[in-house]
Amino acid sequence: MKPQADAQATLPLPPWSWVVASMVTIQLGAALSHPMLLTSGAASVTWLRLCWASLLLLGFVRPFDAIYQVFTGRAWSAVALGVASGVMTLCYFESLARIPQGMSNAIEFMGPLGVAVVGSRRVADFLWAGLAAAGVTLLLQPGHAWQPNMAGIAFAVGSAVGWAIYIVLTKRVGARFAGLDGLAVSMTIAALVITPVGLDQAWGHISTRDLLAAGGLAILIPVLPYVLELSALRKLSTRAFGILMSAEPAIATFMGAVLLAQVPGPMQAAGFVCVIAATVGTLRKQ
Repeated sequence: MKPQADAQATLPLPPWSWVVASMVTIQLGAALSHPMLLTSGAASVTWLRLCWASLLLLGFVRPFDAIYQVFTGRAWSAVALGVASGVMTLCYFESLARIPQGMSNAIEFMGPLGVAVVGSRRVADFLWAGLAAAGVTLLLQPGHAWQPNMAGIAFAVGSAVGWAIYIVLTKRVGARFAGLDGLAVSMTIAALVITPVGLDQAWGHISTRDLLAAGGLAILIPVLPYVLELSALRKLSTRAFGILMSAEPAIATFMGAVLLAQVPGPMQAAGFVCVIAATVGTLRKQ
């Protein structure tokens, strides 16, 4: 087995800042992907992103030992993470094609919120999580450019479940494998899981421009965020990570408003403030 890579050597900032950088990267990538979601379909976009991510990580990391462990049945956590990541990403993009970005992430946040509450033993954590939950509820309210859609909400709920599983499994994969080996393998499995629906939708409908755009955007989602989150989860508990993710609906709302004209109303703005306050309270405990 290769020696343990120092994944944190190039990330000198505090672990919570890696989580923040991951959220900003994800939401920027999601907003920039919106036009392609509407023209090419969420399944094809998801599949192309995961294929590009897999190729980039396999080429850079070369996780031969981890691949061997998968084939010998000794890497169930990486396999499970790949399945969860694929389903989560597909559900996320399907929801983005139907509902505002901030609303989608508000529903998705129920996943990490559940992880944070279940793993907590301090009253303060429950209070901050409760404030974040109140903010999410406000962000879900309809407005002029902020309309719910039942299919979009259902996909967002599926993504929330996948996100909760992803947090727990990423922690295990980070502890089980050296460097980015586990992530490279799980990303490849995620691409394979989505291939049946993704290839079917993409076949004959994807231009060379879309293919190249998917490769560039794959760095924003999912390569860079997953690398940052894997590094963060090697330092943070799943509870702390889950609560820190409470900032994501607010970041998503901001990106959607600025880049997609999905402007929230006063009620959603109040939810934004609640989520940010809960995040600040959490960071003071780190």
